[in-house]
Amino acid sequence: MQALQVIRRTKLGRLPLQAVAISLILAACSSAKSDQYRSGANGGGPGEAVLATTEVKEILSVSNVRATNHKVTGTLTNRSPKTLRDVQLMIQHTWLWKNERNPGKNNPGRTEFYQILEDIPPNETISFEYRPQPPLPQRKDGHFETHVAVTSFTEVGD
Repeated sequence: MQALQVIRRTKLGRLPLQAVAISLILAACSSAKSDQYRSGANGGGPGEAVLATTEVKEILSVSNVRATNHKVTGTLTNRSPKTLRDVQLMIQHTWLWKNERNPGKNNPGRTEFYQILEDIPPNETISFEYRPQPPLPQRKDGHFETHVAVTSFTEVGD
């Protein structure tokens, strides 16, 4: 089982009203038993705080995910009082074999990253649409199960 490590970084920017930009970065780590994550090789330095996955979901959530071989759609909801930008999604297409006891040799599963180009205003919801290139293959020996997770974003506010 793979868990996610969430690190909050605070940087002073030269934005109007001395806005503070907070970057949240999700990095893979090897914690399999806990929903509370700790700093590791990718974080834990000055100005950083470690967050639990539930805290991230309180800020930015992914819902209404629908996937076909040609596109993935869903909605992102910003639950914070600050604008979110630079949102990056991890889209995992897990291949489930029809016969898991005798899986084939060519697993077409893959993971892709998708950058959301628009800002998400406070307490607003936006839709996203991603078209895998190349499209996922249509096969008879199994099917895809697609999951979408937020891997990073920047929270900007004063």
